[in-house]
Amino acid sequence: MPRRHPPFGHGARSAAAALALIATLVLVGCGDDAEEETQEPTVKRTCSAQHPGISGWDGFAPVDPTTGEIDVSGFNSYLKSAEPPISTSPCDAAYVFAAGIVENGPEVTVNVAPEGTPDATATIVAEGLEDDSIAAQRWTLQFASANGDRIKVVQANTEYRCQKGRGQRNFSSELCM
Repeated sequence: MPRRHPPFGHGARSAAAALALIATLVLVGCGDDAEEETQEPTVKRTCSAQHPGISGWDGFAPVDPTTGEIDVSGFNSYLKSAEPPISTSPCDAAYVFAAGIVENGPEVTVNVAPEGTPDATATIVAEGLEDDSIAAQRWTLQFASANGDRIKVVQANTEYRCQKGRGQRNFSSELCM
């Protein structure tokens, strides 16, 4: 009986098998990278349920009365030595800043955008101040990443809304009369 020869020689079959094996390995190696994308962040960047205390922060942040710019070098020094979440969360850091600056009494609100990132802007507003000239004061702190997971303030300013008859009624860096 005559012997039938395959359409391809033994060398061609070996090359085809090797290519199939390589293609399979490449496809298996590609896998789904979704697992890496959904990993939890390594540090907490959102607001804590309990606002942190101000231990170690003296509340001293000089303001340039002509521009409203705040010298935050003292606060940044504090952030370098603070523990998480204060040193990693713009929201918690803003609450500490506000607690050190604002005396007891006024209503203080803190808004952070975007929340959950080190590069965020915190807006702190104190209303109901016991002052005959200033009705409200607003601080704006711009945060950025620092060493490791830490944050720092890269720019800060303050603005005032005056009592009726004592100056501007919208927030401005102009001092009230």
